[in-house]
Amino acid sequence: MFQIQPEYVKGGEYLALAEKIGANFEVLELSFGTPAPEQAFSWYEKSGRVTSLHGAFIDLNPVSNEPGIAAESKKRFEYSCACAKRIGAKNVVFHSSCFPNLRGKYLDGWAQKFAEYLVSLSEKFGLFIFVENSFDLDPGPLKELMRRAGGKIAACLDIGHAGISRAPIDEWFDALGENIKYLHLSDNSGLFDDHITLGKGKVDVKRASELCKHLGDIPMTLEVGGIDNIRASFEYMKENSLFGL
Repeated sequence: MFQIQPEYVKGGEYLALAEKIGANFEVLELSFGTPAPEQAFSWYEKSGRVTSLHGAFIDLNPVSNEPGIAAESKKRFEYSCACAKRIGAKNVVFHSSCFPNLRGKYLDGWAQKFAEYLVSLSEKFGLFIFVENSFDLDPGPLKELMRRAGGKIAACLDIGHAGISRAPIDEWFDALGENIKYLHLSDNSGLFDDHITLGKGKVDVKRASELCKHLGDIPMTLEVGGIDNIRASFEYMKENSLFGL
C-alpha cells in the first residue's frame, strides 16, 4: 500500500496524483510544534485517503531522564495521536528517541520504558504505533525495543536513514526481520537526510526492494520532498519494477 505526504494548500494536486497512482495519505504537516490551522484538519477529514499520521518527532524523548523533557514530549505524542483519531488515521509513526552512541544500562532502560509507554499510548487511543529509525547508527536499539514490546508495536524502516547509518541495508532487514511492517522510502547523498527522488542518490533502493519482498503488502510512504519528486520516484519504481510495481 503506497502512501504520500500531501500539503493541504495544494490539496487538489495531491488528490489527483493519489487517485492516479492509487496512493493513500500519511499526514506529516500536523506534526510540527505550531498548531495546524483548522482548514488543514477539515481538508484531511474530507479527503477520504488518510491512513497514517507521522507523529511529532523533532527534539522529543518521552522517556527522557529529564522530567521536563519527558513531560513535554508526552504532550506532543498525545497530541499527534489525537490528531490521528480526528482525521481518521489508523496508524501513527514515531521516531526512535534512543541516543545512538549509548548501550548497556542506558539501552536496556530506554527500550523497556519506551516499549511500555508506546504500548500504553496505542491502547489509550486505539491506534497502531510504528517506530522509525531516525539517527540510529545500527538496528540494535530498535531490535531491542521490538523484543520488549512483544509484537504490540512494529518497526518502520526508513531506507534513507538506514543509508546514512553505519550498518548496510541488509543488516537492517536481517536484524529487524518480521518486525518491519512499514517502510519510508527516500534517497540521499549518503551524508545527510536529503529526501530526494528515488534513484538520484546513493541509497541502494533496488536492494531494499529485493529485501522487502517477503514482507507482504505493508504501508510504504514516499518521503521525497514534494509532488514533483513523488511523481518522479513513482515513475522510477515502475520503470525498475520496484516495491511490487
